[in-house]
Amino acid sequence: MRPKSMVLMTVALGSGVIAAFAAFQVIQGGEGSSQGPQMEKVFVALTDIDINEKLNAENVKLEEWPRDRIPEGAIRALEDLEGKFARTRLVTNEIVLEAKLMDEGDRNAAAAISIPAGFRVCTVKVDIDNGNGGLVTPGDRVDIMVFLRRMGNEITNTSIRTILQDVRVFAVNAETERVTSKEGTAVTAKTISFLVKPNQAAKLTLASRIGILQLSLRRPGEEQFNASSEIGDISIDAILGGGAEAADDPQVKQPSPLINFLNKTPDESVETTIPVQWKMDILEGPNGTRSFEWTDEDELPSLAGGAPQTTPGLSEPLSGAKPVAATPKPEPVTIGDGDARDEELDDPLGDDAY
Repeated sequence: MRPKSMVLMTVALGSGVIAAFAAFQVIQGGEGSSQGPQMEKVFVALTDIDINEKLNAENVKLEEWPRDRIPEGAIRALEDLEGKFARTRLVTNEIVLEAKLMDEGDRNAAAAISIPAGFRVCTVKVDIDNGNGGLVTPGDRVDIMVFLRRMGNEITNTSIRTILQDVRVFAVNAETERVTSKEGTAVTAKTISFLVKPNQAAKLTLASRIGILQLSLRRPGEEQFNASSEIGDISIDAILGGGAEAADDPQVKQPSPLINFLNKTPDESVETTIPVQWKMDILEGPNGTRSFEWTDEDELPSLAGGAPQTTPGLSEPLSGAKPVAATPKPEPVTIGDGDARDEELDDPLGDDAY
């Protein structure tokens, strides 16, 4: 066979192999396209969802989408939607993305989603004087008072009254979390927001317009007391007309029960038994016998079963005994011709004779 014929035959065989391979690829591609793209279920918006709206079974659904058309961050599991709110608006059939959701723990989330059901946030303007000098922080609880100045027939007396008790501070300025300044000090409050019921929000707003609000910071966990018995209107007359009241100092520790017991004054109504050291019986003839008892050698005796007595026979006579008559002093003696002398004779026997 001529060389030229061999070359032509080789080229023809190569072209045939290439054509066969290309036909095989086309056939394989056709079979794959008949199966369609791979699908995957993701959550999409069932209706239009507004900002801060909570996602639930009423506004989202599972839907199959081609895998190659699903964007990164799409929500595929139901647990990833629990407690989530829309950060931006979602339109119907839009795939729900994680970047478009938020929850209460998200610092960048809207503050409104952390408001408890049934409550409102009411914001009032304060300054360093009535805002407790920066001591009040989000999460604290306070009592809210209003200072009212006499103003015609509407406000007849200048006074201050407590209008709300045990109110939770929702935010200080725009911060719902406790923060400090770059210097490490508390942030000065310009506005304070409170969590209140709807009717309390109206009451607080009115009070802030007609008077000056003052906050009273409460201890955490302190139980609310009875306002009717503990708190009332304080007028100028009550301050100027009354005396000073003693304030309890929380730094002064109360004595222990043992110290109180040791310092307690003995009850005078309780008789204390003292042992008898000596006892003496005195016969009084037909009147019987009297007994005297000594509980201490340095003290006077006492009648048995009676009060302490003076020594018998010296200052008081014994019962039934006749008192001894006092002997009169001798008269001056006249000597000689009757000259009276003012000298008294010495008693040779002494006073014991009498």
